Amino acid sequence: MIDVLSPRIVDDAVRVIADFRPVGAGEIPPDSVVTVPGTAEIPIRLLAPGACRVRIRFLPEPLQSSRPVFSLVAAEPARAAAAVEEPAPPSGADQAASRLPRLVARLERDARLDGDVWIGLYEDVILDWMPRNTGLVEKYAAHLLAAGQFDKTTQVLDGLEDRSPDGDHMLLVASIRAGEPFDASALLPGIDLTADGPFNELLDALRKAGGEVWRQLLDPLPHKLLGDDKSHTFLLAAREHVTDEPSCIQIVEALAYVDTEAASNFAMQRWQDPGTTPSEVVDLLLQFDANRAHLLPYVEARLADLAAAGEWDDYEKTFTRAREELRDSDRRLLTSLAARHMLRSEQQGVCDRGLDLEIEASHEALALGDLDASLRAATIARAYALTRHDAEYESATKYLLDALERTIRETELFRQYEEAGQDLRAARRREWLSGKRLHIVGGQAADWQDTVRIECGLSKVTWHPAERHKAPTLDWAGGLRSADDVVVCLTDSIGHKTSGPLKDTCAKRNVPYVPADWGKRSVLDALADAAAAAADAAATSKEA
Repeated sequence: MIDVLSPRIVDDAVRVIADFRPVGAGEIPPDSVVTVPGTAEIPIRLLAPGACRVRIRFLPEPLQSSRPVFSLVAAEPARAAAAVEEPAPPSGADQAASRLPRLVARLERDARLDGDVWIGLYEDVILDWMPRNTGLVEKYAAHLLAAGQFDKTTQVLDGLEDRSPDGDHMLLVASIRAGEPFDASALLPGIDLTADGPFNELLDALRKAGGEVWRQLLDPLPHKLLGDDKSHTFLLAAREHVTDEPSCIQIVEALAYVDTEAASNFAMQRWQDPGTTPSEVVDLLLQFDANRAHLLPYVEARLADLAAAGEWDDYEKTFTRAREELRDSDRRLLTSLAARHMLRSEQQGVCDRGLDLEIEASHEALALGDLDASLRAATIARAYALTRHDAEYESATKYLLDALERTIRETELFRQYEEAGQDLRAARRREWLSGKRLHIVGGQAADWQDTVRIECGLSKVTWHPAERHKAPTLDWAGGLRSADDVVVCLTDSIGHKTSGPLKDTCAKRNVPYVPADWGKRSVLDALADAAAAAADAAATSKEA
């Protein structure tokens, strides 16, 4: 008596299947069914004496159904139940033939016959007497399959109208090995592939099959008729046999349920060129924890395609998801990339979003000390902000550039750069002034004039002071010589009535005239600038 309940099936009939171990130890009526929910009495007929085990299962949905197992012992062959006894044939020969299933069961249990002997017995005796007995025909097919006679196995089973699930399994395996076409939708639902034996037999057959066979099984098997472990095994094997894009996408999707690392590895191996990777594969890769270090090129290619197509809503979704999943270093690069894509858009809102990202990228790079990246982003943001004529954006980008300048000036590298620049300026200044006389005009003489003479290699420094409200005399200017003298005019400490005529005199006599503010640093900087200008002029004249 069997009581069947199911949360998935209501008011429908399911078929009852009995698997006997040893094989052939018993049978149940081939049309045994029970309505769900419901109760049914299923007669079991034992065909040979001794102990056996029977497992009950149900069709459809063998993966989800229960499979109770019972242990039975038959004291007398074929007398435990008569519910499936065939009607007694009228003749003695027919009566003997009707007992063939018991004889075969007994031989299988106790005899030691090799495969070829079995095949001969079935072909010469057993099937000659009972050619339409499903159980005997399937046992004959099992020996053919074991002997490697795959074509003959398919011929025998294909013509059998009432095959058992084991028969369906043998037909499927034999068809694959023989390279014959098969109807997966008709064969697979009845086959129990949850057990290791049937599954491994199918997998062994598939290892030498072509990609078309694997493609037929990719949809019905993983995570439907196979549990997660066997789905994993099947999909790992399938990777070596299919190359077409739809099937490979299907493998990545199905494999991701149980092994995201294997799914990610397969996807990146199959699509080594990020530019050819389908969008759904990129979306899947973003969901995986594996291979994050190699993900950026795939996201970049996907975003480039979306930007070129102007699909900015999808762009924003992909970009947002990628920023959540990528490593910090890649996230900053992606932000800069997205900003540039958006700034090239013709849509004002998209461009403004790009400007926001460019400013964000500059701040992030600045916080991490990547001054080159920060400066590039800030410069781009500033240029766009000025075209927008938006006070808020202009203020934000100016603040960013000012912060960058302050940070750069505080760096050790910039300090070294400034020192190197000062050293170069000092060397040029000394080379230009060496042995010359320097005239400082304006203000009052200071004690740093000797320091200026020493640092610049001058032969003499003469200070021409200016009294308050009284212009200095310029009588000395008549003796200036272009090869020997240089004049520094402290313009903030002398009036135009003096500086103007002095500048004209120097021009007439071809004497360098250098304006400067008061103070040693100002005078030295002004002389360095004049030395650089003189060097540039000499180089230009030489080239001409």
